[in-house]
Amino acid sequence: MHFGSYFPFASFFLCKKKTVFVASFGDNILRTLQEVERQTDDTIVVLKTPSCQTDFDKRHLVRRFETGNLADWIAGIYHLATAKQIFIDNYFGFLAACHFKEDVHCIQLWHANGAIKQFGLLDPSNGKRAQRALSRFQLVYDHFTQIAVSSEKMAGIFEQCFGVDDSRMLRYGTPRTDFFF
Repeated sequence: MHFGSYFPFASFFLCKKKTVFVASFGDNILRTLQEVERQTDDTIVVLKTPSCQTDFDKRHLVRRFETGNLADWIAGIYHLATAKQIFIDNYFGFLAACHFKEDVHCIQLWHANGAIKQFGLLDPSNGKRAQRALSRFQLVYDHFTQIAVSSEKMAGIFEQCFGVDDSRMLRYGTPRTDFFF
């Protein structure tokens, strides 16, 4: 089932006091999950992509989030459509098909401390992509209500790479390195 076909249906359900994490790497997600758990009584759902090797606490609902497992895929879409907060750690094309309710926050934690390569709209391979693909990229980036960045300099880089304005930047550092400070 195509994500864009199911998400509008799942959106008819009311949002719940729920935080959903979509994890491809897991480090930033794990640290943030622990803090959300400490500060709230939200239900916590973790949607793990096949590349995520992080083990999450069994007290939370942890599901594989891949198209090959239809039941988990549909359940994941439902959780995304009914969450108040969503944290993601990578580019996820499915966001282009999401129409979140107005009060939903989608926070990009990204997966790197710095920018050692060009990414997003500045990726050199974009010159070979169709305009439709570039438009889809921007549509995904437009879903980020906030973006956690490690510094002022990184805020400027993320603004350019994601084509978003400074008001979305959260200069809080990177969750997976916070314990050093």
